[in-house]
Amino acid sequence: MFPTLNVILQTVLLIIGTYIFYHAVSIFIKYRQNKKIFNGAKGPEKYHWLFGSYFYLPTDSHELTTYLMEMGNKYGSEQGYVVLWGMLGKLILFPTCPRVTAKVLKGNEPKSMGLDGAYRHLYPWLGDGLLVANGEKWARNRRLLTPAFHFDILKPYMNVYNQSADVFVKKLAAKAKTNERFEVFQHVCMYTLEVILKCAFSYSEDVQTAGESNEYASTVNRITDALTCRFFNPLMHFDVIWNLSSTGRQFKKDCDFVHAVAEEVIDKRRDALNKQDSTKSSSYTDFLDILLTARDEDGQGLTKLEIRNEVDTFLFEGHDTTASALAWILYSLAEHPECQQKCQTEIDEILAGRETDDLEWYKNCSLYRNIILICESYIVMDGMFLFYK
Repeated sequence: MFPTLNVILQTVLLIIGTYIFYHAVSIFIKYRQNKKIFNGAKGPEKYHWLFGSYFYLPTDSHELTTYLMEMGNKYGSEQGYVVLWGMLGKLILFPTCPRVTAKVLKGNEPKSMGLDGAYRHLYPWLGDGLLVANGEKWARNRRLLTPAFHFDILKPYMNVYNQSADVFVKKLAAKAKTNERFEVFQHVCMYTLEVILKCAFSYSEDVQTAGESNEYASTVNRITDALTCRFFNPLMHFDVIWNLSSTGRQFKKDCDFVHAVAEEVIDKRRDALNKQDSTKSSSYTDFLDILLTARDEDGQGLTKLEIRNEVDTFLFEGHDTTASALAWILYSLAEHPECQQKCQTEIDEILAGRETDDLEWYKNCSLYRNIILICESYIVMDGMFLFYK
């Protein structure tokens, strides 16, 4: 009996050892390939053998932002990108110009879902939504969602933009009167969250005025903060450590809450559509209507889970990245008052003689120079792109 047990134990250990050896060799070969491909590329030379560049990143968010900007200016001003290293020698490409960013985004490489892959961290919240999905699933869902971005669908959203913008401007005006410093990003974030909630599934509550007292808004902000914390802390990349941490446990509770809210809204809207007696307070077709009625070539629609994943995905992409871009645009305009004055002059010319400051869809074509400026600011300054190889 014991000899048989020893043989089994030796076989198991051999299999485990072979598995570890195979992956260790694979990681080393990939690391050597990346080193050869990016030989001479500029980037911080100091990195940990296991945790890579993460080991030397500042933990404070403001210090981290400053560090990344300085790093981009130092190493990426000429080549258009910075080379960093993730855990176990994984390459991280940090584009610093639109040209390199566009080239990488046009590639068809699958999204990284390994230990050091950022998309894996998003999965508990967003599931197989467009941001995380790969291959045929991504292509199918993208086709089904295309009607949501037709001009006829987007036009009625202008009323939402105008109403929410009025609240946002009033909040900033009240802050400006005190002549004190304040964190503008949180106010921008509440503005974009309110807009996407109202446009995505006709959410009726006042998010901006309620602020963090709105449970849904505070939960979403807590989720994004937790993801940022996990992304830049290499120890938190291990699921066991993350799930045992206080932040990880709270993250799971928050995901369960936003999933429950989304599913409740989906169920109510589906019932309303089935009864052909919509209880929506808005008169326009929103993103959720598109998701519920979309059908592929075989007549199959999206499942309840797929709809929830897309709602959560567009909620995240539609408010967090947009808020980052708007905050950077405000910062850039403040840093360059001559550009700010040009924008103000152009807007004054467009709105001259009108009884209202609300922008209408057909008028937007007149904002050509401003659109170019804002698009360039979005491309150059929007948060941070990190691409894994």
